[in-house]
Amino acid sequence: MQTSDPKTEHPFRRVRRAGVPLVAYETGDPWASISACLEGLNGKRESTPAFQWDCLRGLSPLNEAGRSAMTRLTPDGSAFLPTCLAMLNEAGAEASRGDPIRLAPESVIFLHNSQRFVDDPQVIQGLCNLRNALKSIGATVVLLGPGCTLPVEIRDDTITIEEPSPTEVVIDRIIKAGIADAQAAAKEQGIEFPAPDFDHVRDTLLGYRAEFPIDQALALSYTPVGVDMDRLWDLKVKSLRQTAGLDISRPAVNFSDLRGADGAKQFLGLVIRGRTRPHGAFLLDEVEKMTAGATGGDLSGTSQAMMEQFLQWVELRKVQGLLMVGVPGAGKTRTAECTAGEIGGPLLRGSMSAVKGSLVGQSEQNMKNLLRAVDSVCQGAPLMLATCNSLDNLAPELMARFKLGIMFFDYPSEQETADIWAYYMRKYELSGDPPAARNWVGREIESCCHRAWLFNCPLAEAAKTVVPVSVANAARMEALRQSASGRFLSAAKPGPYEFRAASGGGFVLPEATSKRKVTL
Repeated sequence: MQTSDPKTEHPFRRVRRAGVPLVAYETGDPWASISACLEGLNGKRESTPAFQWDCLRGLSPLNEAGRSAMTRLTPDGSAFLPTCLAMLNEAGAEASRGDPIRLAPESVIFLHNSQRFVDDPQVIQGLCNLRNALKSIGATVVLLGPGCTLPVEIRDDTITIEEPSPTEVVIDRIIKAGIADAQAAAKEQGIEFPAPDFDHVRDTLLGYRAEFPIDQALALSYTPVGVDMDRLWDLKVKSLRQTAGLDISRPAVNFSDLRGADGAKQFLGLVIRGRTRPHGAFLLDEVEKMTAGATGGDLSGTSQAMMEQFLQWVELRKVQGLLMVGVPGAGKTRTAECTAGEIGGPLLRGSMSAVKGSLVGQSEQNMKNLLRAVDSVCQGAPLMLATCNSLDNLAPELMARFKLGIMFFDYPSEQETADIWAYYMRKYELSGDPPAARNWVGREIESCCHRAWLFNCPLAEAAKTVVPVSVANAARMEALRQSASGRFLSAAKPGPYEFRAASGGGFVLPEATSKRKVTL
């Protein structure tokens, strides 16, 4: 009869209770996971023979019961994994026939970095052979690694356990222990080490996959005057940037730095101050380019598999998402950056194209790691923001995942244009009057100001080097704006977007086109 709470007990204990022979254990710290698994043996940590294998040391014992059984099992350690698996299979078969001299019932064997070996045909066959032999005696082989795609031959026979990232409770414990040690060391030197803002430190440390790097990052951030928060953040950024397809930053801007887009600021402000406050922004910039292969262009099926994984994550996590579409350069990415600053959390930029790997299963694993990092950094509450310049190539199932809706970014109005000019003229320390530039978007206005500063010339002169998108892609932009009218939210003001060609921010046909004579 089960007496422990299944919600709090270690998952390895349930695996052992069910007699599972093959387990894939995804972890960022295999040594900590081994210790946790042995602790989950319900008081049998020392009496259960436990072993570990790696490609340098071969098979070695983990406890006293394992040491006493080691000489009977394999004196040389079996550094070659297929040989080790064959030996375990023979010993397991002997034990199942009532001769447990070499391998005792309920033994546990941990295989380090198994993702490097599971594609070897001999390893696959060795694991297949082990299944029945270990099942009959209640023994377990644990495939340790940061994550791997199991070969089809053993996929259905292997139970997967995913080690969760350290929770706030775990991080608090690490912080308290670390600060206590730092204060004790400082006291011996006659220095007062001030206690940091625990909430701030904890939020900065969220995102690591294991406890060890958290402890190391905290230790590297100690200074005589306390915890260096900038160093603590930089260490995490460098660590997370190793995750394929993910970049992380702390925007120094917020809604006060966003000119125009009053509708976007009001709407996103409601989301930020709502019942489920987000803890960070997850940006998919130009999402239509990232997902181009998922609609049928990728014959390998990799893009489709990644898209399926992403859609499932959004649905299962109930991620709140807003899709921002509109004129290129109208402030969609800038809005995402300012939203992250308004939240007071990080901005995580994801790239599905950068996630793709060259090895079989690598892309799916990279995608899983990316989403896991987003979950961890944003404490399970990311605000997903995606930008695109056209909805033509977006799959309907992807658009449906943006449950906050679709928001359209148009050319700025006259007042918005004046505010944008004033903002960037102050930024680049320019004087004088801005040029008459109707239907210029924010990116073009900033580019003009930057060129005036770079070329050391008047704004009017720099404006001659800018060709706005309202001229370069006039017909396409008009069609996009007309198609969005009444269908999407407006970024400029609360409510739906309305196309008005004659407005200050509207589109004007070129002179030659407007005077064209049509004969019916």
